[in-house]
Amino acid sequence: MSDKPPRLRSVEGLPAELVIDLVKSGLIGRDPAADFRVEHPTVSRKHAEVKIDGQKVELTDLGSANGSRINGRPLSRSAYMLGHGDLVQLGQILFEYEEPVSAAAATRRQSLAETTKPSRDARKAKMMASDMRLARRIQHRLVPDKAPRIPGYEIAFSYVPALAIGGDYFDITQLPNNELAITIGDVSGKGVSGALYMVFVSAVLRARLHGSKGPAEFLTLVNQRMCPILEPGMFVTLSTMFINTQTHVCRLAMAGHNPPVLRSASKKVVEMGLDPGHPIGASEDLVIRDQRLQLSPGDIMLFTTDGVEEGENENKEPFGTTRRNQAMREASGAADMNRRVRTELLSFCGAEVSSDDLTIIAVERLLSS
Repeated sequence: MSDKPPRLRSVEGLPAELVIDLVKSGLIGRDPAADFRVEHPTVSRKHAEVKIDGQKVELTDLGSANGSRINGRPLSRSAYMLGHGDLVQLGQILFEYEEPVSAAAATRRQSLAETTKPSRDARKAKMMASDMRLARRIQHRLVPDKAPRIPGYEIAFSYVPALAIGGDYFDITQLPNNELAITIGDVSGKGVSGALYMVFVSAVLRARLHGSKGPAEFLTLVNQRMCPILEPGMFVTLSTMFINTQTHVCRLAMAGHNPPVLRSASKKVVEMGLDPGHPIGASEDLVIRDQRLQLSPGDIMLFTTDGVEEGENENKEPFGTTRRNQAMREASGAADMNRRVRTELLSFCGAEVSSDDLTIIAVERLLSS
């Protein structure tokens, strides 16, 4: 790990830059005895609490007079796990949270841009590495780079291919009639083969999603298009949900993909007993149907690929649903849930990159909506 601690760096509200090195758990506030002192009249004497547990850094508001916000979202007495680049507002002082990159993570990130199989011909190996880097850039352009801003909703996601390129896929598209379409999928296999089929799914989605009457009709079309080209033994799991952001009614269709999980405003995690159906490629006559549900204020829907629940530690023990659900219960919103599940998974697996493709999407209907 880097010898530099994570830190809060002021970017607005103070006459001079203030850097707070978060070397330990403690209180942030105006009090002279505070562990991390911020001298400003809009900051309470005991404004917020920082809790550090390994690589996790959490922030909790302590009932401050002028409040705290993370990326514009009010912070409550529920802990929020900070991530690099988060904007933290205490009173009228705005900080940016910065975390150092470990040497191991830097090495792994660099290795993703290199071929994993050496060649006797150095020139050929260089060309292969260049092609893989280009393929990875192309693949990342086929998935969203940021979540859309939808009034009344918070959406956050993580996408981490296990190899330089991978077989996970997701898309978030705004449709007419106040609907939002969320698609998540997983191609059997990793690497080049999975990525090629992933690109085909993306092409069908871009061509046909807007014209589909619902998610079941869309996935049925995907199945019809993919069955003739799938290699024997290969399949694709997909899940598509249309959310009406005015009525908050959801239409969900699944083709062999694990169902989303709901966390209510009361922080109860609910397995909804939805039928996942059969994967794309199982049959040319695959029957896919829409299933309906209603999002209530404060509900968060979590979509994942199997790299989450099936992620293993060095003892081949899976991360499982119990650890996932605990991270969901502790979350302070969609962005926090996305970060907690990803962080807890990678910490459990003992790695900064997953051994399987990893995709997480958290969709929250805000309490004020």
